[in-house]
Amino acid sequence: MVQRTGRSTYWNKGYFRTVAHAELTSDDLLEEHCFYDAYYKDYVNENDERISQRSDPCGSFALSNFEYFQQEIEAALAGHPVVGRQRAEK
Repeated sequence: MVQRTGRSTYWNKGYFRTVAHAELTSDDLLEEHCFYDAYYKDYVNENDERISQRSDPCGSFALSNFEYFQQEIEAALAGHPVVGRQRAEK
C-alpha cells in the first residue's frame, strides 16, 4: 500500500513558507495555459495538446522534484533563460 502525503506536510516540515494569501480574481485567470514539453520539444496546453505558439507565463510540462525547481530558480536569478525560452525567441 502506498502512503499518501498530505499537502500540508511540506509546509509542516519547513520546505515551504506562506508569504501571503489573496483571493483569486478574474485577472488571475489565463486565457490559455502554456507549458514547454521537452518530449515533444514544443509547447502544449494543460491537456497536453500542442499549441501554435508560446504564451506567457509558460511553465514546464513534466513530473519534477525540488532539485529541478532549485535549478530553475538559480538559473532565473543568474539571468539565464528558462526551459524553452531560447526556442521561443529564435
